[in-house]
Amino acid sequence: MRNSNGDESRRRKWVRIALVISVCVNLLLIGSAVGIFIRWPHGEYRHADQLFGPAGLSVIAKAFEHEDRERLRKDISSRGLKLDQHRKEANEHFGNLFEAVTADPFSRKALDERFREQRERAGLRLQAAHEILADRIQAMSLEERRVFGERLSSRYEWRWKRRNGK
Repeated sequence: MRNSNGDESRRRKWVRIALVISVCVNLLLIGSAVGIFIRWPHGEYRHADQLFGPAGLSVIAKAFEHEDRERLRKDISSRGLKLDQHRKEANEHFGNLFEAVTADPFSRKALDERFREQRERAGLRLQAAHEILADRIQAMSLEERRVFGERLSSRYEWRWKRRNGK
């Protein structure tokens, strides 16, 4: 009988240890999920915003009303600035850049050419984004532009505070 009680107490001990470990893992996962939720941009993190982001235009794009942002996305697509195409080009560019970096013998001229191509593509996308935004702003009335300007200022201040941890 003593053996069965000893085995039972050992089992209870291991069950308690397993339970504590399980609770800790669950709390870790829940904490991670909450942390990601708090830090991740809510609702407005979309593919078109990614195009504006690197150029610093996300503040401008997000100052538009939701419906206007949807129209901006459609304008971007209609002008051939499809993100799938952009990703494909970026992958091809990375392959070319990788070859230039790892070439033996190394060619500074080839590397500079890859960087020039990158600047050119980024410049074309930035120019197209500016044209789309300017067209949309030009179509606004004075009052709409004033309201937009207030939202723009608010978005800028929000982004500045968030990036600087204030």
